[in-house]
Amino acid sequence: MRSSMCAITKGAISTFIWVFVVALAPQTLRTCEASPYADAINDSLILPGDAGNSHPNPAEALGAPNSDEAHKNYVSLGGPGAWVILDMGEDSPVIDGPGADIEVREMGDAFGGVSESYVLSVSDSPLTNSFVQVGTGTAVTLFDISPSGVATARYVRIVDLAAETLDSQSPGSDIDSVTSLHSADAPLGPANLTASFTGQGIMLSWAPDPSDETYHIRRSLTESTFPSSPHTTLLPPEHGFHDTEPLDVGDLWYSVVSVTGETESVQAIAGLPGYTLVIDTQSVYHVGDGTIPEWEVPEPATSVAFTVFLPTCPEGPLGKLTMEVFDVDNSGNAVLANGASLGPVPEHGPSTWATQSQSFAVGPLKAGTNTLTIVARDSGGDNTGNLDDFMIRNIRLSLYGDTNSVPLPWEVGYSPTLTPPTWQTISEPIRWSGAATNSSGFFRLQLP
Repeated sequence: MRSSMCAITKGAISTFIWVFVVALAPQTLRTCEASPYADAINDSLILPGDAGNSHPNPAEALGAPNSDEAHKNYVSLGGPGAWVILDMGEDSPVIDGPGADIEVREMGDAFGGVSESYVLSVSDSPLTNSFVQVGTGTAVTLFDISPSGVATARYVRIVDLAAETLDSQSPGSDIDSVTSLHSADAPLGPANLTASFTGQGIMLSWAPDPSDETYHIRRSLTESTFPSSPHTTLLPPEHGFHDTEPLDVGDLWYSVVSVTGETESVQAIAGLPGYTLVIDTQSVYHVGDGTIPEWEVPEPATSVAFTVFLPTCPEGPLGKLTMEVFDVDNSGNAVLANGASLGPVPEHGPSTWATQSQSFAVGPLKAGTNTLTIVARDSGGDNTGNLDDFMIRNIRLSLYGDTNSVPLPWEVGYSPTLTPPTWQTISEPIRWSGAATNSSGFFRLQLP
């Protein structure tokens, strides 16, 4: 954390003097104590944008991230072509360790802002030609430096790519902080974070710490980038969160940080997998009851059915069906799974192709073979009147879980004694039920 004396000294220097100091004596722009955060400006080029820059001070990217609006500090780089080189300090360089090595916080959507992109490069030398690009980020992004081949990096260079806010008073990427995640001084995040599917959503839990004052939870569809604004804030003794409205059906990632005073900890991250099954990408289907010569498939069928094999029972509350649709006018056209409704075919009235998705409860789906049916209905939702005519193609099914979780090829049999009978191999998973019990005999499960 920066002392109040440091803050007063920096705040008293004008924008013009900042440029002069950066050029001639960059090491004076140093925070007052060693930390896992960037603690000095080595060099910078801050641009004014199109309307002036009210956050041109590069030293505002130093120190710990700011977790509340009252204490927010950041430098607006100014747009494409702007850059800053940050010194992480001799005692806390970025280290290539397990997983992510460095966190960059761009203000992003926090406090009503816009997430903006930048390029991150690292080096163990401040010389411009020594930097190796690591990747592109926005908002709260984690980087693994191992692909760069650099084992340790004292210097971090951020080059602005953002042109979305050039006409604002905060042009370009707004850099709040840079953290060396493997530094011995980095404030550790919540311990033992786990994520699991429930019938209603996703459950997060972690081990509480008596010193924790607040928890911030962020959600993402990628492991490396999270929104700047937390999805929710919890106060101890809460140390769990049930997400009943996941972002999407697919890979889900959650970040939990503990907040003490103004400082957020390093992120603890947990992820849950998703997968997508390609049902059909080869054909175009005309569903309905009218012949339309100008369509790709003139002759219709009142319904089309697909066979879908699921390696396990779907996890979590939802699935998602995605397809390209053409001229879907009615909301009553149905999607069925094993004869039970999953919901309507996504609407798209124009006679053009559009990719649409429909989320549904996964209850009708089972492990093994499933029949997915697309049915045309009339404007009243019946199949007796003038059916809606539409086309579909590129059909995919997305579910929570992991296709690598394949059922074992076990064998099952029954005998009135302990003498094994002839085992019958089951080709698909089955559920244990009341029908599979007999008080006078024995059942046996065995790997072949």
